[in-house]
Amino acid sequence: MQRPASEAEAIEWLVDQVPELRPLLDDHVAYYEELLPYVVFEDDFLRWFVNCVRSGEDEPAKRFVEAIEPLMTTNIEPHANDRVWNLAGVCFVEGLVMQGDDDVVERARPWMGPNTWEDVQHQFWYREGELPPPRRS
Repeated sequence: MQRPASEAEAIEWLVDQVPELRPLLDDHVAYYEELLPYVVFEDDFLRWFVNCVRSGEDEPAKRFVEAIEPLMTTNIEPHANDRVWNLAGVCFVEGLVMQGDDDVVERARPWMGPNTWEDVQHQFWYREGELPPPRRS
């Protein structure tokens, strides 16, 4: 597996790993007449994921979380300089934590890889006022 190198490739990666996302992506592109990676990820994919978890559709939700981990894995420092990491960090991690979807995080925790979980913890600490905000672009 080769890690996606751009936001657009990251979106395609997620759709390849979780084909259930394809209709959401197709509707997004039809509506906006272009791909807006942050919009489709946070507005459509994240909402879909939250709904899956809360309705007990674990299998596609688990595949989605597992597909996030390669996006959250980078050697670039600071991580925010990695556009793929930033996309996943902002749209998935920050989206879940800052929207207060703690029940979803708790349910999905066993599916998260170490890099995803590390950023989730960081966001929780930040939300509770225990850390400065992460550096994101």
